[in-house]
Amino acid sequence: MSTMNSPLEGLSVSIAMPIFNESDGITETLTSIDEAFRHSGATVTLCIQNDVSTDNTLQVLSELATSLQLKIAVETNLQNSGHGPTTFAAYQRALNTGTSIVMQLDSDGQFVATELPMLCSAIASGKEAVIGIRSSRVDPWFRKFVTFLLRNFLRTRYFGRFPDPNSPVRAYSASVLSPMLSELPNEPL
Repeated sequence: MSTMNSPLEGLSVSIAMPIFNESDGITETLTSIDEAFRHSGATVTLCIQNDVSTDNTLQVLSELATSLQLKIAVETNLQNSGHGPTTFAAYQRALNTGTSIVMQLDSDGQFVATELPMLCSAIASGKEAVIGIRSSRVDPWFRKFVTFLLRNFLRTRYFGRFPDPNSPVRAYSASVLSPMLSELPNEPL
């Protein structure tokens, strides 16, 4: 398959991914991402921030690194920090790669991987930020409840429709994301 007409040809994409005890599903998730970007023409780096997994996630990642086209760069937190700080660290690492596009994905695979290059293409064509919408969620009730509250708050405050306001499927222009992150404290919750 040719990449000559790909809007991502020659661009770099860094994916910020927090991870904790995902050894059971990470192979399927990363393989689907690899396949989705395989013919996009982009150079893709996965900046995985491990929140001190206690299963064999690191071993699985090491094995995957030898078989996938995308580059896997793993760093482990000094201590278990939770999702927010781990995601923030992954974002910082993704920006430090010098990439033009930063994407954030959770490691649970609740996204359609074939749609990920389209989000990056929107950034390549001039959009500053793009948020994906998950069509099905496999979350505990309390996460769905938080999303419900956030959706209704945003609808009331901004008079719009926000189908998945807590989506972990996001893409940013690095030039926009960097100043946004600089406004946050070093260890945001």
